[in-house]
Amino acid sequence: GIDSRGATMLLTKFSADNKTLTCEYYTPFVGIVPDSKVTVSLDKIATLAEPLTNDNLPQVKTQYNGANKAYILGYEGNIFKPNANMTRAEACTIFARLILGTNDIPSGYTTRFTDVKESDWFYNAVAFLDESGFFWRLDSTTYKPNGAITRAEFVDLANSASTLIAGPDAVSFKDVPEDHFYYTSIIAAASSGLVNGYEDATFRPDNTITRAEVVTVINRLLGLTASEKTVSMSHIENTFKDISTHWARLNILMASNSNVHGDYYYEASLDGVTETS
Repeated sequence: GIDSRGATMLLTKFSADNKTLTCEYYTPFVGIVPDSKVTVSLDKIATLAEPLTNDNLPQVKTQYNGANKAYILGYEGNIFKPNANMTRAEACTIFARLILGTNDIPSGYTTRFTDVKESDWFYNAVAFLDESGFFWRLDSTTYKPNGAITRAEFVDLANSASTLIAGPDAVSFKDVPEDHFYYTSIIAAASSGLVNGYEDATFRPDNTITRAEVVTVINRLLGLTASEKTVSMSHIENTFKDISTHWARLNILMASNSNVHGDYYYEASLDGVTETS
């Protein structure tokens, strides 16, 4: 006999043994509706599976031009090696630093990978990502950290660090079938504009990825725009002699320098401003 217009059912509580729950109705005009309380008994309670470890991963925080933080370095001799491959260890280190917000990754994490030793310079980064659930797809006890990371593997790290979601008009690639090991990550990253495929409708998931490609993808992930208008050379400290004509020159400068902005960038001070409403 309850008029349901505008009424909302409220779950008031579970019993201590989780076998019953009590509900009652509420309306904006009446409040708790008298005599509307119902107690439901639960005879069969399913045992829920453990949640997937990638459901609650730490995520990379977005940045903005003018307040970005450098996340990659060059090499001795003032070079960047833009076309060099990136190793799995190097990629893990970048993502760990971005997620933690510091270049000094703390110790104390452990990893199941037997080929990642505590004496390795990248141990803390790989161990942090491992404990955080980044490698939940892998059932191997080895990681081959010094091997070149593939496009699919890198996109999977990026997807785990950002929880990308494929849009309704998700793209497709001839060489990435639905049963591909990294299908979900590849399609999510491509449909969100994080990565691109090739003109022949392929993604080439097993190809390696270069340092220039890596910073281009990560800048997109961070929300940083690298263009002639947003990267002023008068505000750049780190330059490299091997990128002057490279297609990713501006993305490289954005990634390897902090506080990069254009000539018309202004930062307002709110000191003394009083909030009135």
